[in-house]
Amino acid sequence: MAEQQRLQSQRCREEYVSYLRALESAFDLQSKIRHQFAAGEITQDSRQAADAKLVELIEHVVRLRLCAPDPVVIERADNLRKVVAGMFEETLANGGALLDMYAEAQQELTDAMRADLDRQERATAARSGT
Repeated sequence: MAEQQRLQSQRCREEYVSYLRALESAFDLQSKIRHQFAAGEITQDSRQAADAKLVELIEHVVRLRLCAPDPVVIERADNLRKVVAGMFEETLANGGALLDMYAEAQQELTDAMRADLDRQERATAARSGT
């Protein structure tokens, strides 16, 4: 049982890292699009890249729902996905960015992920008697 819990924790950790990386690449793409907007060079490719990145984030949230036992992680992951969607919408419309909202939502998500992984590790240690 403890080994299964360790494996589940590892899967969650990997999915958490994967989602955070996808968010970083979404933020990078948003910054690129913001620079394109400033130069008057937003293309259809940029719009399609933003749409594809949002689909990728939705897929990650679905995977988080399958592995994360803590509903707070899911709620915060989905909130951050919505913030990123708003950032893309704002940037494509008028070159703006919601950087403060993004930073706050990302901090809330990473705190929830850390707390969830700590809880899982404590539960695994208690089951294995260490």
